[in-house]
Amino acid sequence: METEVKLAFDSKEALFGIINAEWFSDYCLDTAVKKPVKLVNIYYDTPEGTIAKKGGAVRVRSFFDEEGEKFEHTVKFGGGASEGLHQRYE
Repeated sequence: METEVKLAFDSKEALFGIINAEWFSDYCLDTAVKKPVKLVNIYYDTPEGTIAKKGGAVRVRSFFDEEGEKFEHTVKFGGGASEGLHQRYE
């Protein structure tokens, strides 16, 4: 089960500032100084929206690291959300 919190920010500075916030780093395994990484997310579904109608999502995420471009494929189904806290099987 994955637990995810979605946060919204009023500025780019606030968004990137959270990386070094003590309350945020308390929940991270690695508290070393972080640098932003650009992620590109592409979501897939049928033309009829079948996956979304069944409560799912299919995503391919790409990013670059020191070894080059990487890809991550994720399929999510089920779960729910309450006050910004999302839980679902992944």
